[in-house]
Amino acid sequence: MWKLIDQGNVAGLKEVLAKDSSFATVRSGDGRGPLWWAYEKGNSEIIQLLKKHGARDDARDGKGSKPVEMIKKKRV
Repeated sequence: MWKLIDQGNVAGLKEVLAKDSSFATVRSGDGRGPLWWAYEKGNSEIIQLLKKHGARDDARDGKGSKPVEMIKKKRV
């Protein structure tokens, strides 16, 4: 999942989620998962796709952070 999201591979992600939508909510050892990675990459299409398949903005990782908190702040 991380690789698909990191590469912005929407077609591949759709294929995986069509077979098993539970992949939208898998978690890594730190408690983060696909929605955190999608926010970190700033990929709104993937964010919406993951939400459609059950990923939730109110989920928290091992440190209590929500996925939306992964948005990178642009420096001015």
